[in-house]
Amino acid sequence: MSIVPKRDQRIKTTITVPDVRIPRTVIGVRNPPGWGSLDIRIRAAGAPSVQKDFQKVEPAGDPPDDWTGTRPEWAIFWGLQRNGLQPGEDFTYLANLPGVGAGYYSQVDFLIPDYQIAIEVQGKYWHYGQGSRKIFTDMFRVAAFQNQGIHVIFIDETDALDDPRYYVSEALKGNDHSHVVNTGKPQ
Repeated sequence: MSIVPKRDQRIKTTITVPDVRIPRTVIGVRNPPGWGSLDIRIRAAGAPSVQKDFQKVEPAGDPPDDWTGTRPEWAIFWGLQRNGLQPGEDFTYLANLPGVGAGYYSQVDFLIPDYQIAIEVQGKYWHYGQGSRKIFTDMFRVAAFQNQGIHVIFIDETDALDDPRYYVSEALKGNDHSHVVNTGKPQ
């Protein structure tokens, strides 16, 4: 026979809580030191003498202060000069070509008239990152330039920064190593 309490006979348990003082909590969230400050300092970890050995070196170096273009465009400008071409004589930076695009003119990054070549630097964001519509627009421009007898060579921004002399020499031979021609997607 088991003993089961009836509904009205409940078991009463008494729990005693010790008298403990709970610390007061801070109502707001504290920001770390320097939070909201405009003075930002970035300090590299490790030995400074070793760090310079591991930094990526761009052959073209830093663009001059008066350069108005992008860093990859500077590298191609530098590469054209290292391949024996002179700005203003042998090539034009930001050349306008008639009859392409919504306006009367369309701009190419570099025009080399003696070679009948235009070089376009393909940035990951501005050309590949804008989606298929931007790639289609670039291909439409290529077709319009080819109709005028100008062969457009694309050079990806990473290639321009890594080895501008080589990719410019390949462009002058008519070789296009860009991802837009080979796959349509950046690497």
